[in-house]
Amino acid sequence: MFDPNLSTKTISRAGRPLAAGLFALVVALGVLASSAVAQSEAQGEGESRPPMQMQMPQGENPMQQLQQMRQQIQQLNMELIDIQENTLENEPALAERRDELVEMVDEKMKQAGHQPEATRESMDELQAQLESGDLSQAEQQSVAEELQQEQQAFQQAQQQAMQNEEVAQLRESLNQDLVTAMKEQNPRTEELITELQQTQQRFQAMLQEAMQERMGGGGGMPEGQ
Repeated sequence: MFDPNLSTKTISRAGRPLAAGLFALVVALGVLASSAVAQSEAQGEGESRPPMQMQMPQGENPMQQLQQMRQQIQQLNMELIDIQENTLENEPALAERRDELVEMVDEKMKQAGHQPEATRESMDELQAQLESGDLSQAEQQSVAEELQQEQQAFQQAQQQAMQNEEVAQLRESLNQDLVTAMKEQNPRTEELITELQQTQQRFQAMLQEAMQERMGGGGGMPEGQ
């Protein structure tokens, strides 16, 4: 099964590079695109992303393969987000339930001492800076890192809020109905979900292997990657 999580009310449409962290179409098994994916998305706004093939060319080094899989995960997320948004536009009742879920999660986050609205505004502002074209390369890096930090903190707080039993029940019910509606909206939905699951699993396995090699002195992950 598959979890569409929260909605465009969580972040603005202009904030799409945050999708993997905040509005990802997340596999229910919990195989979430890693923070490396979120960072590459925040830094890669505006780049063209041609369709990626599941089989990586032989002979490529692990970091090149990880980069390709990051791009593929992002592309699949964006395709699924488009289907979800179109579905919600055509299904007002589902959109209302989505908004109810967002409001409930926000309330649980506030009860835990977080400020979701202020955090969204801050992330939108940082995203606008990245998209403005007015920043130097060093400034872009700094803003992208700040954006990633805020995104990760927000995601953690959001996930904690969704552990609440009432929230979990509402999310599960909405998840089932929304995915069914998405499949009716676009027959490719199930194929895209399966491909996303497989690519995320491969990404996580390769990333873990590269990290283990680096820790063991194998040099699998160069600095800055």
